[in-house]
Amino acid sequence: MKEYYQLIKELDNLPDNMAREKYLMDIKQNPLIPRHDLRRIACNILLESKFIETNYPTEIKNRIRKVIAYFMKISKK
Repeated sequence: MKEYYQLIKELDNLPDNMAREKYLMDIKQNPLIPRHDLRRIACNILLESKFIETNYPTEIKNRIRKVIAYFMKISKK
């Protein structure tokens, strides 16, 4: 459980959901971390339970704002 909560603290320090997802995938795909390592197991649990999507929902709002701002910028030209 220590590794699980440590990963959550590290995810809290990352700027957005894309960076969080990339961080977890890097851990999962790292060949230097054995598959029975507690860190990799905690990472797999977070990915399979869709932890990022459920606990960091504000990312969707930010993406929508960026897309709308982009379209407004294009329409002004």
